[in-house]
Amino acid sequence: MFRNIFYILLLFVTINLFGQNNFHSIYVKGKITIDNSSLPDVKINILVNKINEKTIINDNNGEYNFTLEPAKNYIIEYTKQNFVTKLISISTKEVTKDEIKYGMFPLTIDIELFENFEGLNTEVLKEPVAKWTYSDYEGDFVNDVPYSLSMKEKADNVKSQMVQLKKQAYNKLILSADNSYKNKELENAWLDYVNSLKLSPKETYPKNQISEIKRLINEKISNDEAYNRSIERADKHFGKKNYKNALGFYKKSLLYKPSEKYPQSQISEIEIILAGNNDFIAKVETTDNSDNLFDDNKENNVNENKKDSNITPKNYNITNNIITRNNKTTTTPKNNVNNIITNNKQDTLISSENIKKLNQNINDLLKSGNKEELAKSYYNIAVQYYNSTDFDKSIDYYNLTYKTNEQLG
Repeated sequence: MFRNIFYILLLFVTINLFGQNNFHSIYVKGKITIDNSSLPDVKINILVNKINEKTIINDNNGEYNFTLEPAKNYIIEYTKQNFVTKLISISTKEVTKDEIKYGMFPLTIDIELFENFEGLNTEVLKEPVAKWTYSDYEGDFVNDVPYSLSMKEKADNVKSQMVQLKKQAYNKLILSADNSYKNKELENAWLDYVNSLKLSPKETYPKNQISEIKRLINEKISNDEAYNRSIERADKHFGKKNYKNALGFYKKSLLYKPSEKYPQSQISEIEIILAGNNDFIAKVETTDNSDNLFDDNKENNVNENKKDSNITPKNYNITNNIITRNNKTTTTPKNNVNNIITNNKQDTLISSENIKKLNQNINDLLKSGNKEELAKSYYNIAVQYYNSTDFDKSIDYYNLTYKTNEQLG
């Protein structure tokens, strides 16, 4: 008897607590998953008229909850880095104060996200994948089922495309890794096998190849020695501002000591640099594909043969700081400094007179604040140094060009 009374009171308290917190509000809850597993740390933006009213983050179990106000049309945005964003539409236009006063059941919305991938077309998912509206007749929120089914089919198609793109990328990495392995470029092969596993973690072939590569490497050198040699080469390239080559060797060092902070920090710094200067650096930096263990001479050969590399120098006529090609003026759009790249048939060697004139012009432009012409002048000096194979100074001025161009907006 007393036990029954106790359970009745407990049930009453539980319902009463839910009522105080959620029952008398428009309460939305749900769970976010990926392939039937919980997906935490998803950002949920609650928007009205494209304005973000608030943002919440779901918990480690993938669960979330929030409350809405009546008489509004909401877009709920579920977003996470490297995942495809999904939208949900919720209309509370028909919700009255009386309905909130007398109590409402929670609206449960479970969402499945999937990974984004380079080249994936997600245009169709700019529309909500589901639309919920409050029905006074039903006394609850109802889903537009035909619309939701139509959007689910579209979302499934996008996901299928993502799977196909990942498969193609995986096959490409395996082909590259196998080729490197065949040529005894073991570290390059190792990196590609590792990256292939990021795309398809359950595959056994790259795991077996990595085990074999480790065995072969350990026959020649210890982990500490290999790590130190990678860091030495990476630091050397970094000091010369050969950022792409430095990046490659810092990544190789992590093959031996994955938890080391120094190469991770250097990689982060290089990625920031490359984000703004990748196009320019690609024009002047010769790739060093040498293998730490089996080809010690490649790096020296790369440095000695830079003048004979496959990169054809860009040649320019410079008159009053205007770049011309074949006696035709080349204009420079505000946001596209790269368009000033032009070619001439005649070789142009570095001219101290040109450099002197351009430096004087730069001083004048710095005073005047004409950033568009300043970017052109920086670029012209970079070209002069590039044509003379003074790549370090060339990159310095390429960097100044990019920074100035970014300030143009």
